[in-house]
Amino acid sequence: MKRNAIEQLLVWKNSADRKPLVLKGARQVGKTWLMEEFGRLYYEDTFYFNFDEEDELKSIFETNKNPHRIIELLGLIKGKKIIPGKHLIIFDEVQECSEALNSLKYFCEKANEYHIISAGSLLGTLLAKPKSYPVGKVNLLNIDPMTFDEFLAATDKGLYSYYNSIEKGQQIEEIFHQKLLDSYNFYLIIGGMPECVQSWITHKDPAEISRIQQELIELYENDFSKHNGKVNSGRILMVFRSLVTQLAKDNEKFVYGCVREGARAREFEEAIEWLVSAGMVLRIYNPDSAKLKTLPKVLRRSESKHCIFQEQDGAYEREQ
Repeated sequence: MKRNAIEQLLVWKNSADRKPLVLKGARQVGKTWLMEEFGRLYYEDTFYFNFDEEDELKSIFETNKNPHRIIELLGLIKGKKIIPGKHLIIFDEVQECSEALNSLKYFCEKANEYHIISAGSLLGTLLAKPKSYPVGKVNLLNIDPMTFDEFLAATDKGLYSYYNSIEKGQQIEEIFHQKLLDSYNFYLIIGGMPECVQSWITHKDPAEISRIQQELIELYENDFSKHNGKVNSGRILMVFRSLVTQLAKDNEKFVYGCVREGARAREFEEAIEWLVSAGMVLRIYNPDSAKLKTLPKVLRRSESKHCIFQEQDGAYEREQ
């Protein structure tokens, strides 16, 4: 699939000020595929290490601070020497090894000639705490679900070619206008999660899309108790389950009291912040206010495309 982030990764690769890169984003948005595809396209070889599947990797980082020694040992594991600039090193699920995440500091300071990309599930919740990662020693890149143009490129290459050729002020022929509207409506239903898009391309089965979406939601909910730390997992779950239904109501307001009777904002602020850091909730600016607003990033991203939510009397009111 076409992912726009490939272009950003290429800018990172060619930058004179390049640092080890950390990809942030919710589960299943395509971070692992993106890293491996980038390595396939732009490097002679890719060295992939998964700290969730290869538990023995942790001992390398627990006993070594010298980045050149770490590279030597990683090369021995793969049976091939790692060459700076020609090979891409991938640390996946890096949140499972805090020493590996912290080692990026040493790579930045002493071995920045090596090209390293890291990613992990709910890594944003760690990065939200400055003491848990090497501040100022890494580049950060947010990875989101597929945008409409990425969706279009995956599902209808001919229509994508037309869409990509449209210039500002150009009149769009009625036949293409309708085709684009139809594709956009499919996008609102299917969403931008790569697994859903791939399933639609292969099967064209709405029931299968619904099943995958439900599995993804359950996967997110299971993560709440696994990675919540000091934040109450029950409150995270309550907020998560209430967001979409509340914002879909006719009165178009998010009310804390609907999360739990008698609830106040201060009770759920940390839960909302956790969801923001995990990449499951977007924080946006209201152009008429200096205050930050909170908006859910649902699997079907229709709400985020057309409206903002303005806080009024402890609630968030939608404005078209």
